[in-house]
Amino acid sequence: MRQILPGKILLIVISFFIFLFSFKDTSSQSQFLDIVWLKNGQYIKGLIISGSTNEKFKIIDIYGREYSIEWAEIDRIEKDNYTKERFLGYAKNYIDSSALNKPYSLILKGGFMRVMNAVSNNVNFNIIASYSIKNFSIGVGGMYSKIEKNQIFPIYLDGRYTFNYTAIKPFFFVNTGYGLGSDGKKGGMFAMGAGVRYQLTTVFSILTDISYYYQAVDYESQGVKFKIRYDCALINAGIQF
Repeated sequence: MRQILPGKILLIVISFFIFLFSFKDTSSQSQFLDIVWLKNGQYIKGLIISGSTNEKFKIIDIYGREYSIEWAEIDRIEKDNYTKERFLGYAKNYIDSSALNKPYSLILKGGFMRVMNAVSNNVNFNIIASYSIKNFSIGVGGMYSKIEKNQIFPIYLDGRYTFNYTAIKPFFFVNTGYGLGSDGKKGGMFAMGAGVRYQLTTVFSILTDISYYYQAVDYESQGVKFKIRYDCALINAGIQF
């Protein structure tokens, strides 16, 4: 009996430690977190508590904030595994409610301009404030363009459509407006082009585009009226936030 008892105790102790290590390994194993990608390129990491194609999805993030998202706003839903350390490290990637509902954006861009019917190459700079409704956006832009010796400042409407894939977002746009320059020079403008935008964070991205730009320049000098028409090709790069 004395020889058997220590053996049983040893077996119990070994079994107990195996159970502890097994429990520890199980608790540290990866679990799953819901990642809801929206069509505007943003995403939320958390837990889906309810929702279907016929009703809003309710999602709670690690801060306990609850979001209600329409199915039409969702691009896809993914699962991601996490440990406790990764879970706590997700904070920098989270969007808050203001970023989620932010339809406004500002575009700053500029670059090279090739005037097709002139001998010189020139530059242009643009600033555009826009409002987005899903894939469409409409905004107001201002531009500085230098064409030969003429400096023109067009004000225009900007309409664009963006394909909201993951981080890379192709888009095309149309601009129409009116430009004013020095010495009473003025005239209508039109531009159209396409580009691609790369989403760096939930609220900040870089972009590049190529476009055709038409600018009319009408003015009068010494009683003589002049009408000049410029056809230009633009290659621009910039940021959007």
